Amino acid sequence: MRRNNSIRRLIALALAIVSVSVCTSCTFLSKLGQSQKPLSADQIYDKVAPSVVRVSTDVSTGTGFFYNKNGTVITNYHVIEGATTGSIETFDGKEYSINTVLGYSEEKDIAILSTSCKKSTPMSIRTSNIKTGEKIYTLGSSLGTFGWTLSDGLISNASRVTTDCKYIQISAPISPGNSGGPLIDEYGNAIGITTLTFTEGQNINFAVSAEEIKSIDRSDPKTLSQLSKQTTSSSMYVDNYRTHFDEETGQYIFLFELQDKNENATSGNGKAIIKIVNDDGTTVYNSTKFFTEKDFGTWTINSRKYYLGAIYIDADTVQKASKTDGTFYFKLYVDDLVWEELSCKIYKLPLKQTVINTPTLPVTVNKHDYNNKISSSVQITNVTFENYGTSGTSIYIYVFGKKTYDKYGNNNDDTMCAFKWKLYDADGYLVDSGNAYTDYIVVGDKFKEEIFIYAKIIPGNTYTLKFFDYD
Repeated sequence: MRRNNSIRRLIALALAIVSVSVCTSCTFLSKLGQSQKPLSADQIYDKVAPSVVRVSTDVSTGTGFFYNKNGTVITNYHVIEGATTGSIETFDGKEYSINTVLGYSEEKDIAILSTSCKKSTPMSIRTSNIKTGEKIYTLGSSLGTFGWTLSDGLISNASRVTTDCKYIQISAPISPGNSGGPLIDEYGNAIGITTLTFTEGQNINFAVSAEEIKSIDRSDPKTLSQLSKQTTSSSMYVDNYRTHFDEETGQYIFLFELQDKNENATSGNGKAIIKIVNDDGTTVYNSTKFFTEKDFGTWTINSRKYYLGAIYIDADTVQKASKTDGTFYFKLYVDDLVWEELSCKIYKLPLKQTVINTPTLPVTVNKHDYNNKISSSVQITNVTFENYGTSGTSIYIYVFGKKTYDKYGNNNDDTMCAFKWKLYDADGYLVDSGNAYTDYIVVGDKFKEEIFIYAKIIPGNTYTLKFFDYD
C-alpha cells in the first residue's frame, strides 16, 4: 500500500487544501438527495462494479474508477509512480491503454488518467456530510489478482486531516491491489479513494477524501514515460542528509549529499521544499529554499570529509513552540529530478517564552512561632526567572526582598525567616510547592532566594506564583 511518509502525514495536525475545478461531466453531490435510499450489499455491487477498473502498469497493480463518461480514471498516484506503460481492465473484461496522466499529486496520492476507453459509466461522487459511523464499502483488485472484491465496514473517523490532505479512516479491510479504488457509501456514491493501511494496528485503514480530487492541477498532462523520467532519481541519489544548529550564527544548516549512479558525490541546481514540525505537533517552518552548485563544498563530520550541499535557515524565521526537538521534512528538486519527501531529526528549536505571574508586589509574608504569633516578616519586592537546560522544562525563579520584622528586635539575626510558595498552571492546578528559608539577616537586610522547579515546566505556558505565611 502507501509508503511510510504518508503515514507520518496522518499524524500531523493542520489542513492545506487548494481548490481547483477539474471536472464538469462527473456528478458531485453536495448532499444526499431526498429520493436516495440505502442499498443492500448486492445492490451496491451491481451499481458500482461497472465503474471500477483494474489498473496495471509495468511496475505495479491497483484499482481505479471512472470519473466521467469519456474513460477518465481516478486512482492513487503510487499505483502509477515510476511506470512507463499501463492499461486498465473494465468489469466486462475489456482492456484499454492509459494515454496520459492528466494531473497528479504525490502529497495527496491522487492521479487522474485519460484512457483509450471512450464510453464509460462514471461514479457519482459525494463530498459533504460524511459522518463517523456510516456504513461503507470498498471494491478493488485485492493483491492485484482478486478483481472486484467487495468489502464492508464503518467510517471510524470521518475527518483525519494533515497539512497536505484530508483522509477518512475506515474499518473495512483493504489489501495491496485495492489502492486507488473507491470508498463507497451505502447509496453507491464514491466518498473517497482507498489508499493505505496502518500495519501497526488492526483495521486501521485510510482513504483520501473525494473532495481532494477537485484540487488536482490538470494544466500539464504527461505520458507515463514522461512522468517517470521527471519523478525518478535513477541517475542521482540523495544520501547523508542531516541538520545542524550553528550557535555562533544562529542558523540551522541542512546538509545533504548528491551521488551519481556510480555513487560519486556530485552537485546540482534546484530547490528544497522544507517543513519543520516541532515534537509538540506544531508546524514551525514551511518554505522553499533554492540552491546552486556554488552551495556545495567539503564538510568534515566525525573526522570524515563529505562533499555536501548546504542550505541555511535563520533561527528567527522558525516559529517558537514548546519542544526543542522536531522533525525536518524535505523534498528535493534537482535539475529535472524529484525525490519523495524525506526526513531527519532537528534539534535546538526555539522555545516559546514561559510566563510567570506573581502577586502585586511588594507583598509581606510572615513566619509564625509555636504560639502562632509572628516571629519574623519579610517583604518580597521582585521576582525574576530563567529557563534551565536545553529542554526548557526546568526553571529557576529568583525571589528578591528584605527582612522587615523580628520579634526579638531589629538587630537580631538568629530568628529564622521563612515563607511558603506554590506554583499553579493556567488552569489553576498545582504544579509544585515548597518552602524558602533565609537565616542570619537583621531587619533591613536584603535577600535573594532561589526556587528551582525541575522538569515540570512546559515552555510557552503561563504559570502563577503565590506566596504564603510559614506556620
